[in-house]
Amino acid sequence: MGNAAYRALSLAFSLAVLVSGCGSLDPKIHPILPEPEQRAMVEPWPVKVGVYVAPAATTLQYGKGWVKTPAGETIDSTFRWGLAQLFAETVPLGAPPDRTPPPAGLAGSIELAEVRIREGNKADVLGTLPITYVLRFHGPGGAPEGSLEIAGKPLNFDTKRTGTGLLFMSGEDEMKLVIRDQTALMMLGVARAEQVQHWLAQAGVTVHTLRPSPATPVATAFPENSLVILPDVEHWQHTDNARPIGCIGPPLQSMQPAIAVASVDERTRMQFFPWLEPATAPLGMAALNTFLATPEIRARFRALGIRYLLAYEGGTETDFDSGGIACGAGMGGGGCFGVAWGERVSEFKVQLFDLAAAETPAEFHVRKSGGTFMPAFILPIPIIPATEGIACEALARQIHAYFYPPQTPPQRE
Repeated sequence: MGNAAYRALSLAFSLAVLVSGCGSLDPKIHPILPEPEQRAMVEPWPVKVGVYVAPAATTLQYGKGWVKTPAGETIDSTFRWGLAQLFAETVPLGAPPDRTPPPAGLAGSIELAEVRIREGNKADVLGTLPITYVLRFHGPGGAPEGSLEIAGKPLNFDTKRTGTGLLFMSGEDEMKLVIRDQTALMMLGVARAEQVQHWLAQAGVTVHTLRPSPATPVATAFPENSLVILPDVEHWQHTDNARPIGCIGPPLQSMQPAIAVASVDERTRMQFFPWLEPATAPLGMAALNTFLATPEIRARFRALGIRYLLAYEGGTETDFDSGGIACGAGMGGGGCFGVAWGERVSEFKVQLFDLAAAETPAEFHVRKSGGTFMPAFILPIPIIPATEGIACEALARQIHAYFYPPQTPPQRE
């Protein structure tokens, strides 16, 4: 089945769920952008740079088909905000630095010369439109010193882990997610640019690597020592983790003592900006382990009230790969006849990180399977075993036993 057909089928299924009263049009992902006074989790370099944004970039629109959302002002403000996080002082420029000499005292200037937003089409139902920034660097006197193209990728929402409401996210919300991701990618790209590295060396700055900063303030967002599920660490796509929470949340809540489970939401991601956006987050378990070993990152999670992190992967696959069913229609009607069978497998793997300990993460694994059967006499009737509920219960019991081992008095820190 092609991507476009899959997206259309997914959308049709979600509509059916909503019509039946089992879903909601309200997405549980509410994108946010950096506030002007907010600080990113980086230590700015003690240099002053000029910033110029080409007028054409401020008039762009984001959208698919005939539905468009103004994006230029947001691109302008977040670009300026991102550079203000990297450098101790940024100076707005009224003209390209190579046409009108910038003021004295600048280490250099950065120009957002061009912004490209890919045109959307009907195949983009479950994904966003990528943005490309073209930057030009100018020396202290305005002379051109080279350029850098920063190409973002589509953010394909994690439909395997997310509630159905995500499919109905507005164009404005999509735009916020895309521009936020692009801002994070831009900040890391500028930090690595050889022109910027040259400016830092000329200014006598000894630390050229952008690192997480512990200095930015943070407000507690979760109850102390919370257990929180991460997005899929293989791609960090946006999700409300509705399905993982629906899998292990109810069983953990029903056990004694009960354990509550939350998700890393958009506000939590913003507290780590630019390190946890899809374009910049650590991909895979090995990179995540290295990332969480950074003292500033651990301290930030703890400051938010988070002690335990769950990296969760897996799901359920159902197939009918044996037997056969034939369907046909004629003058007198139609129907399907035959029988098919196969297997349904629910498999989940979890790594649990205790951020208050230096030990390696605990690992849990559950696999439950059962036979599937689908007889067809006019209409196919699938008979599918409930493997997922059994697997979720077993996984929750393993997690619960980590905190409250059998024959041990219940006492969780």
